[in-house]
Amino acid sequence: MHVPRTLPLTSAAAVLLLAAGCASAGTRPAGEASPGHSPVIVEEVPEATAEASGSAEGGSAGGGAGAGDRAGASAGGGGGHFAPPAQAEATAMPTDVPAAGSGAWLTAEPGDRTEVEDASARRFSVAIRVEEGLPIPLEPTADFIMRTLRDDRGWQELEGVAFALTDPGGADAVISVASPDTTDRLCLPSRTMGELSCRSGDDVVLNARRWLSATDEFDSLEVYRQYLVNHEVGHALGHGHESCSGPGERAPLMQQQTKGLHGCLPNPWPSAG
Repeated sequence: MHVPRTLPLTSAAAVLLLAAGCASAGTRPAGEASPGHSPVIVEEVPEATAEASGSAEGGSAGGGAGAGDRAGASAGGGGGHFAPPAQAEATAMPTDVPAAGSGAWLTAEPGDRTEVEDASARRFSVAIRVEEGLPIPLEPTADFIMRTLRDDRGWQELEGVAFALTDPGGADAVISVASPDTTDRLCLPSRTMGELSCRSGDDVVLNARRWLSATDEFDSLEVYRQYLVNHEVGHALGHGHESCSGPGERAPLMQQQTKGLHGCLPNPWPSAG
């Protein structure tokens, strides 16, 4: 399947909006956003006449106080001891992503993934769920997300946190892989137009279209998924967006890499950018 490159936008500016809705983290229906005190930013909100982008991940408002200065997330050059991710042959991708899901959720059981290795670290609990009716298996997806979050190159080392899997009712962030239509509803009042993802309050919403097809500039679907998870959870941890520092440099993780690498190399890890 040909994966469309990001389409042109008339505006690449992120728009700050207040999230609406009053559902609790444990009982969110598919069509409602999380409790409404946290701001919502979608990476690209084109004007009404513009076509939707091929991909983008959302974010929190400005990353919170001091987010732009946090260690490991600066837009500085390609320092660090991690090599850029290998860009091998493109991963085979499904030919069809359902626009609409069932509105019901399959939620990963915590099991032993509720335990953390470092009891002295600040515990950050996540729930992981996949909308029923998508060609995305729950347990492999949950395992992949937890491995990504707990990787030595990830946020645990930089932030002093320990990620644990829990039920939605007790989660600091609920990570949902959702159909394009459900993503649009969960991300309201931001306009995701069936293509984008967002972070809204304690909801991290990953658009299944992006999860299954990535973008043309990512030759590895695995690397793109690692990037998407770490980028969105980076917003939940308080980090804002950054920019490519120059051609040939590794992109900062918090660069909007799905909108375009702008000469930078793909990078899915906060410690490598």
